[in-house]
Amino acid sequence: MSAAGCEADLGTAGCRIAHQTTLPGSPLTLLPNARLDVVGAGYVLMGYDAPTNAVRWATLSTSGTLGTERAYPLPVGVQSALFAVAAAPAAVQPPGGGDAVLTGPVAGDTVLIGYVGTDSTGTKGELSMIAVPADGSAPSGPAAVIYEFPDGVPPASSLAMVSSLKGVHAGLAWVDDQMGRVMYTAIDGSGAMVGAPTPVSPALPGFRGLAFTPGKDQVTLVYYSDDVNTNSLTGPGWIIADGNEAGAIDSSIALVFSGQPATPAVVTATAAGYALAWQDSAGAWLGVYKSSNQTVSPPHLFAPSSEFGGALLQPPLVALTSLMTDFGVVFQQPRDAELWRLDPTGNRRSGALIFPSAAGSLGTVSAVPALAPDTGLVVTYADYAGGDAPSGPAGDRLFVNATCY
Repeated sequence: MSAAGCEADLGTAGCRIAHQTTLPGSPLTLLPNARLDVVGAGYVLMGYDAPTNAVRWATLSTSGTLGTERAYPLPVGVQSALFAVAAAPAAVQPPGGGDAVLTGPVAGDTVLIGYVGTDSTGTKGELSMIAVPADGSAPSGPAAVIYEFPDGVPPASSLAMVSSLKGVHAGLAWVDDQMGRVMYTAIDGSGAMVGAPTPVSPALPGFRGLAFTPGKDQVTLVYYSDDVNTNSLTGPGWIIADGNEAGAIDSSIALVFSGQPATPAVVTATAAGYALAWQDSAGAWLGVYKSSNQTVSPPHLFAPSSEFGGALLQPPLVALTSLMTDFGVVFQQPRDAELWRLDPTGNRRSGALIFPSAAGSLGTVSAVPALAPDTGLVVTYADYAGGDAPSGPAGDRLFVNATCY
């Protein structure tokens, strides 16, 4: 059994804040659930603003410099949105006095926005997609329906979308109830599917926890299934799948673990394969997969739910990162966010790195591995001042680079 999850250890678990930038409060930076995507050698901060029914975005450099904020309003009635960046299709542009040349795509120069509604009969669901120039100029055309759901509008949790690492196409995944599969495709800079949707794996329903996560390929998917199959085991567990910008799945692994997860898994790529952490009623677990022999360690309980006062009081896991010989996991506590250090068998190193906050009122932490592998995490979150200003919440956003040694 690993160390207790809430022990009052001193120290920072061998981690520190290497760089911290405060981004002034704005409609984008104060969004509670803004997401940080890695695109090329930088980042994009994106989010859906429900009160104004708009998607907002801006580039964010590795040093924490925020680009110009942009927004695109969605049709009346939209209650959630999918979003990612891509590159507009290459175009022929004749330079002055010269022959026509073909310009290559510019990563992240287009924002893809998707939303689901009903068709004209009111019986089917339709996924519409629009490509909006990232500089805020008007799109070249209206949104177009790219996929139909015969059984009606699916729940928002059954779809996911993310920018690819390359930033030319985006990844899109959804649960296909009729096929009984999770499907994957890539979306180009015009808002169209690159190819026919691809089944991710032979796992069977029910599916939950569908999410994109940092991984080894251009995009990586993770989700839970009540029935997955491996070479030697059959049962409930997790699927991790790597996809590319051509809309295909390059590889997938099935990890059989019993239990009913309370939250989506957090995943990190390792030199030997993958590691993932998740929670169920018993607590928080760590599993480590090695691709060389296609084996996964028995799951290790590193934070029993009893240490938090019960299963319903567990703080959510928001990130997992590889630190060469061990792992860092981020919990979002009620009044702060904490980085814990775990060895591969789930034993916790003394202490925790506490992420800064002015008043202990945080939005959801969005985290990605540092661009230098195995060194730490880059995290961002809205840091509210503890009260509402007349025009909305007051505060700012922190952009933090945490490293471990």
